[in-house]
Amino acid sequence: MSNHKTLDTVDAFKLNASAATRNYACKPRIDYRTVASVNGPLVILDHVKVPKFAEIVNLTLPDGTRRAGQVLEVQGKRAIVQVFEGTPGIDAKATHVEFTGDTLRIPVSEDMLGRIFNGSGKAIDKGSPINPYSRIYPEEMIQTGISAIDTMNSIARGQKIPIFSASGLPHNEIAAQICRQAGLVKKLDKGIHDDHEDNFSIVFAAMGVNMETARYFKQDFEENGSIERVTLFLNLANDPTIERIITPRLALTTAEYYAYQLEKHVLVILTDMSSYADALREVSAAREEVPGRRGYPGYMYTDLSTIYERAGRVEGRNGSITQIPILTMPNDDITHPIPDLTGYITEGQIFVDRQLHNRQIYPPINVLPSLSRLMKSAIGEGMTRKDHADVSNQLYAKYAIGRDAAAMKAVVGEEALNQEDKLSLEFLEKFEKTYIAQGPYESRTIYEGLDLAWSLLRIFPKEMLNRIPQKILQEYYQRDRKPKGKPSNKSTATNDETRGVKKLVENELTKEVFAKGNPGHVRVIVGPVPPNVNEITNGMHGLHIRKGDWTLDERLKLLLGVLIKNLPHRADPIAGVPDVVANVPDMIANIPDLGDKKGTREGRLELLEALLERMLQVSDLKWEGMEGIVGSRTRIGCKSQWHDQAKKKKLSDWLFKDD
Repeated sequence: MSNHKTLDTVDAFKLNASAATRNYACKPRIDYRTVASVNGPLVILDHVKVPKFAEIVNLTLPDGTRRAGQVLEVQGKRAIVQVFEGTPGIDAKATHVEFTGDTLRIPVSEDMLGRIFNGSGKAIDKGSPINPYSRIYPEEMIQTGISAIDTMNSIARGQKIPIFSASGLPHNEIAAQICRQAGLVKKLDKGIHDDHEDNFSIVFAAMGVNMETARYFKQDFEENGSIERVTLFLNLANDPTIERIITPRLALTTAEYYAYQLEKHVLVILTDMSSYADALREVSAAREEVPGRRGYPGYMYTDLSTIYERAGRVEGRNGSITQIPILTMPNDDITHPIPDLTGYITEGQIFVDRQLHNRQIYPPINVLPSLSRLMKSAIGEGMTRKDHADVSNQLYAKYAIGRDAAAMKAVVGEEALNQEDKLSLEFLEKFEKTYIAQGPYESRTIYEGLDLAWSLLRIFPKEMLNRIPQKILQEYYQRDRKPKGKPSNKSTATNDETRGVKKLVENELTKEVFAKGNPGHVRVIVGPVPPNVNEITNGMHGLHIRKGDWTLDERLKLLLGVLIKNLPHRADPIAGVPDVVANVPDMIANIPDLGDKKGTREGRLELLEALLERMLQVSDLKWEGMEGIVGSRTRIGCKSQWHDQAKKKKLSDWLFKDD
């Protein structure tokens, strides 16, 4: 008898255990019609058997429309559900609710590259359906093509660094430019697989954007070809607010698949995190939770960290996830809870400045309050260049001194400034207008950015560059030669002429000149690095060389090259510059009298500049290298007849002989 009781006890135990551990995610599921109330984006249900936190719920409205939701809170047999598509039209008595027993999931695949999804992860681009541990320290660098970021606030693979912007500032344009230009910088001791373009992808999630902004992102990515490596999630302003809470998580789930399954290096751009935080506040208010600072929930710091902390690198995997969340600061207030809490979690910030924007400087990135805390692990010899850290520090120091000098000038006047202050003012102006300023379609590699930085630092004498070691100065400071660099991995030019012409066309000033079609009042501005001779454009009635950027020898070489390549056939400049002047009298009528400077190198330079100026004024030369760019204009060949190398050398020796 006792044995029979023991068996009954064991059977009952097994029965109860199986009931407690049973998977209730089965069909047919229980169909609930127990909606007690609807409160904003929330639906409250009563008499629910075994509800689970974060469980996905399907709602069927009286007209057959289906919506999805997620359990936010469980109180006994009561469940509070947030509906992703919003609650309008939900009838408390006629709405059917089904608990799936599963949490939120998204099917991921490499086929998602080039696709566009809404904030809930559903494809909206009319494409075909898609078939369904410990972190290591971030190292190496992701290149954005923007010098203010790459050179001075370098981003490491696996880093999370936000862009702090504000209403009316061009953060959307900056985000689109980063998508167009971003890529990997090859580490010298890595294999080819690591820096291959196929090994890099972008996940872009936009939250709460209007139709115009969404259309801008889609068109820009499609027209510039970057859509091929971008997975785009769009949550529009008229989409349900609650959808914004899951959009960044869907984007990061996709990024994790790319990074840890396909071993890609993924850049995740999230904009606008302020819209996400506002959605979080709206849900919190609907749940009647105790508000925190400015009405945001007290757990917003924890909630944001569940998004930002998904960036990083995983041991044993080659891939990485780098995050650039973009947020707009209400009233330009950096102490607002959203940027304040974001700054605690992330590893630096990039600050978009309204004053720079008002002065028509794009991108208006203020490098002084900007910071990348992991920059030191992403730069240096073998990853970028050995002078990178020192150049960045020196740029910061000189820019800060220049800002102080500008403030002092406003008080005491320029006459009261010493020579160092005047050099600092010159550096300040050039730094903002030629280094920070960059065209929206102008991409600079990190090596081009460093070379440009050296051209600005040469404004100062060597002894004033106190942040750079002497060994680095000896190698890179020389004014008579271009600093050592590394060619861009993305260069597709077949020769120097093609590359030079492409650079010229990308220059915003040149685009404006061609568009206006009025070369008579335009001066060609060349610099900061001496260009290929073929970059001299057709019909321009002037050549102005920025003397602060070039050495005397570089200017002489450029002018010599222009004369050698483009003098008319009737000129016979074999005997040197004196014969050039004698044989082209109609071109030198207005050359100024150089006086005592005729025998100096500066005098010879002025003579050449004046000669070239006059040539451009009276001749109808069509400079080589611009065919197909100037439009309907046809090129007239004016190749030089200087075949005698000895005679070329004679002119060169005359130009560069000692004074």
